Amino acid sequence: ELRRFADSIDFASLDDAAHAHVPYVVILIRALDSWRSRAEGRTLPKNSAEKDEFKDIVSKMRRSPQELNFDEALQNAYKAWMPYVIPDSVQQVLSLVSTSGKSDFWILARAVSQFVRDCGKLPLAGSLPDMTASTDMYIKLQEIYSSRADGDHAAITAHVATIQKELGVEEPVPADFVKRFCQNALYCEVFQFRTLEAECRSPEGGLDLESELEDEDSLVSWYVVLRAADVFREEHGSWPGATCGDAEAAMAADVAKLTGFASQVLSTYEVKASPDPKMVEEVVRYGGCELHATSSVLGGITSQEVVKLVAKQYSPLCNTLILDGLHGKMQVLEV
Repeated sequence: ELRRFADSIDFASLDDAAHAHVPYVVILIRALDSWRSRAEGRTLPKNSAEKDEFKDIVSKMRRSPQELNFDEALQNAYKAWMPYVIPDSVQQVLSLVSTSGKSDFWILARAVSQFVRDCGKLPLAGSLPDMTASTDMYIKLQEIYSSRADGDHAAITAHVATIQKELGVEEPVPADFVKRFCQNALYCEVFQFRTLEAECRSPEGGLDLESELEDEDSLVSWYVVLRAADVFREEHGSWPGATCGDAEAAMAADVAKLTGFASQVLSTYEVKASPDPKMVEEVVRYGGCELHATSSVLGGITSQEVVKLVAKQYSPLCNTLILDGLHGKMQVLEV
């Protein structure tokens, strides 16, 4: 239907006002047709020269520099040559689909997996972004996308019914949940958390510590030292530097102990590296203090995570968050 709608618009016969309100989606489709017609065997622009040629076609289609729809077409030109790809996070969800999962989520995930096998794509969300367009054209475009989304939704619903019958599940999946799942399938993710005990006992998580340590922008060195500080507290009943005073000589003993514990943490990951001495000294100098500004930031982040879990909305932080308050940086590590 989108193809027919794009072909039905005669750019040459449009007056200037109508020409300035053709949706950029249509402009890109017609420009791509023109680009393909210049040589046989063309599919999508691939290299820089071909992409520049495509943009040049779009630019030459405009009548006036004031046509905002053509600015939008140029800004979104990359959508014309990007091949359709299902995100890795969604691929992971589909790969975890099991015949034993009987919850609404996994039944729907299995239904979407079957839909992808049949159609090679995820169900269409059916929503349109804001764009410069006449009211009639925008409504028509919305109807086209909504119609296709409804068709995909009906196919998913049929798959769900078949799967529930196969699994012996009698209670139907709520229709609004099926619709919401279809609309947000592109952003679907599964998070697999590990307990603190498992994290400390076994380094077999998703963290490649050696690679992270080679990255100058990574905060993983702080993770190593903070893990060592936890071990120090378990062994001595206090945080490093909390009982030794501020003199360099007084802190030396705790620095040496903390360095040893940090080396132990690195060895559990089979990493041949040394802990950062500056970070070790900083943690000892800190002495387990709690700054109100840092605490308020971490408290706010924690409260947001609680709201996500209670409301069952938005993606949670997966595993460990490191905050560098001095440089205003944060990093999430899957350890």
